[in-house]
Amino acid sequence: MADSVQGVITSALRRIGSLPEQQDVPSYMIQRGLEVMNDILDEWGAQRIYIPYQSVLELELQTGQESYTIGNDSSFDLDTDEIMMVLQMNIFDPASPNVAYPTLPPLTETVYANIPYRAATGIPVQYLLRNWTPEVGYSQLLFQPLPYKPLTAKIVCKQRLARVALTDNLVQIPREWIMGLKYKLAINLAQIYGKQLNSTFVQLCMDSISTLEANAVDIDYMTRRDEQLNRKNIVYFNWWL
Repeated sequence: MADSVQGVITSALRRIGSLPEQQDVPSYMIQRGLEVMNDILDEWGAQRIYIPYQSVLELELQTGQESYTIGNDSSFDLDTDEIMMVLQMNIFDPASPNVAYPTLPPLTETVYANIPYRAATGIPVQYLLRNWTPEVGYSQLLFQPLPYKPLTAKIVCKQRLARVALTDNLVQIPREWIMGLKYKLAINLAQIYGKQLNSTFVQLCMDSISTLEANAVDIDYMTRRDEQLNRKNIVYFNWWL
C-alpha cells in the first residue's frame, strides 16, 4: 500500500519531537509540511532525481509546428508531468495506423543550432528535448523536419516527480525512497520549528539523499549517441552535420 502524504508529514513531525505520540497534528502544521514536501520534490526534480518508472505518452503533432511544450496543466501542448529523459521516440501517421517509422534519434543543442533550414517539412526524423528547469517550469520538444501533416509522436520517457496534494498517496515514489523523503522533510521542518537534531540523524538523512542522487545520475544520452556515430563514421543528414 502506498504511503499517504499526510502520513509521511505526520511521521516527520513526530520524528523531530514537535508532537507527542498521542496528540493529533494541527491542520496548520500539516499544511506547512505539505508546502515543504512540495519544495523538496521540486528540488529533487531540479537535481534530476526523476520518477524511476517509464511512462508512455502520445503527443499530437500539428502541420508545420516545430516546438511543443509539456507541463502539468491544459495550457501546454501535452498536459502531463514534465519529461526528464526520452528513452524512445517513434512517429505514427493516424491515416496509416499499420505503418511505424524508424525510432527518432535525439539532437544536441549544438547540432540543432547548426541546421541551416529549420523550416523544411516532412516526417520528423530527429528531436531535441529541452528539460524542465525551475525557471521555465515545463519541458520542450522540437522536431526536425517540421511535420508535413498531422502525426502522432509516441514517447517512452521518464518524467519529473510531480507536486502532491494532501489527499494523494505517494504512488510515484518507490518504497525505498520514502525513508529518504521522511528524513529530508524532518530536517527541513526542524529548521522551521527550531528543533535541534542529533548528528547521527542528520547523517542518516544525508546518506539517504546521496543514495538517491547517485541512483539518478545518467549519462548524457544525446552526447554519447553523437560520439558513437562519429567514431563509426556514420553520417546522418550530412547537409547539416
